Amino acid sequence: MIIFKGLLKTNKTTKRQKLHLSKRIFSILFIFVVSLSLPSFSASSATVDPGYWFDVQSLPAGDLGLTDISGLGYMPDAGAFFTLDAGTNQFAVFTMRGELQSADSLSSAVANPLNLAYNPLGMNVYTLDESQGLLEVGTKSDGGTLQFSQQSTSLQGTVSGVANPQGLAFNPDNGNLYVLDADTNSIVQFTLFTGTRLSPESQTMVESVDSVSVSSLDQLNVEGLAYNSEDSSYYVYSPDTNTVYALSESGSMDSSYDLTALNIDNFSGMTFAPSSDSTDDSSKMNLFVADSGTATQDAQVIEVDIAAKVLPQEVLDAALPNVLVQTIDSYLWSPPNTDATGLEYLIADDRLLVADADIEEEGPTSFYDYVNVWESSKTGTVLATCDTTTAYEEASPAPSPGVSNEPAGVAADPVSGLRFFADDNQQLIFIYDLGADGDYCTSDDSTTSFDTTAFGSGDPEGIAYGEGKLFISDGINAQIYVTDLSGTLLNDWDTSNLFDGSGLSDPEGIGYHWVRGTLFSVSRGQQVIAETTIDGTLLNTYDF
Repeated sequence: MIIFKGLLKTNKTTKRQKLHLSKRIFSILFIFVVSLSLPSFSASSATVDPGYWFDVQSLPAGDLGLTDISGLGYMPDAGAFFTLDAGTNQFAVFTMRGELQSADSLSSAVANPLNLAYNPLGMNVYTLDESQGLLEVGTKSDGGTLQFSQQSTSLQGTVSGVANPQGLAFNPDNGNLYVLDADTNSIVQFTLFTGTRLSPESQTMVESVDSVSVSSLDQLNVEGLAYNSEDSSYYVYSPDTNTVYALSESGSMDSSYDLTALNIDNFSGMTFAPSSDSTDDSSKMNLFVADSGTATQDAQVIEVDIAAKVLPQEVLDAALPNVLVQTIDSYLWSPPNTDATGLEYLIADDRLLVADADIEEEGPTSFYDYVNVWESSKTGTVLATCDTTTAYEEASPAPSPGVSNEPAGVAADPVSGLRFFADDNQQLIFIYDLGADGDYCTSDDSTTSFDTTAFGSGDPEGIAYGEGKLFISDGINAQIYVTDLSGTLLNDWDTSNLFDGSGLSDPEGIGYHWVRGTLFSVSRGQQVIAETTIDGTLLNTYDF
């Protein structure tokens, strides 16, 4: 019997509310056990080549200590994003790893956060004021971290003639400025003289002004503009269809990406930036979308891979079948497990070990009752509970050490009894020693840990144990890291290379088969299970 788990990393507040409303079912499949969300690949219904995409990750505003995300830009020289927190009128600089680098007040209000953009050649942030004057917001470096100054200078008249600007972007190669005019459904191009850049002292540096008609979108409301230097295309968003449209430099529609599945509440900007997958080529660009949320939904930034691949039909056709044996509704447990993120079969005890990485986020409630780890029989009877959280460690009755609020993945050594927890927030692997009594979650338990960033893993979601090794699946990097118990890297391989390069994206679930000596991996993006050797050679594919 093999056990797998999967986790959809989305906006956490939204996810929690959806789970409570829908009573998400934790499905346990014997022969295979899989708890997976629907894949986020999508294709637009537009009359152009459909664009397939995959949501790599999302970053809630609350994780940055912000109340809002309005407008979005990327600064390649700093390797960081910026946004406006409209609630505080502050510019915030952050990374997609959730690191807030700075938050500085802006001297002038931003009329429309959609009109925020960064010019890499001038190393300055620009926006438009209410009279369509271009505002240059100077930047300064403080200890190596890019911050915003309190001064802004208007370049009046630079974008004159644009009736309704609803998006701003720069060409990073030459500094040319692009403005989306939503009234005329056109993109206005301001071409600069070679070797110059926009500045208050050089307002005549615009060599020419051209308008590119986007007639294919005449029946739609459009907002937001991003320029992708990788394919030299414009990207605009329509709230009417929840779709991003890719346009050539001449304005013809090349592709479209229906983002309905992302449940964007309040689109507030987008930009292109390098992929968060540290194993990708540095030139690979992903689309980052800002959603300012609502009064009840947290604002967020979502990374979207618009070059995602789908599995060839022949792979799906050749996948071996499996049989659903049983479903266990873990949300009916007492206390409930509403988001089963980690799952392991304890061979020696003939029971299941199940973790919920998010249940404590709203504090002690009817859902979180100082329990985030369960042991149950294979038929779903709860036999024991524990709590690994640190936030409520003093109040928790669990005698075991509190070390992790985010036990995204769990595994166990059937011989020594060691428990392993993967924490994708702290980027740590925790090892629980059961102590002299040999029982989990007792006062003589002790823990050690190692840092996964030491070998390049910033998103350790799943974990398996076998042959004296740990197998750590990194969702964003689409990588399997093999380590010893001290955290020394022994090997690693890319799940994107499976299926002749179509690959498994976001492999958040992994299990080790003790009889076959193989690994089984699952992903949100492909509805198959991949069986591989421990070195990553594909052996079998299973449908589910």
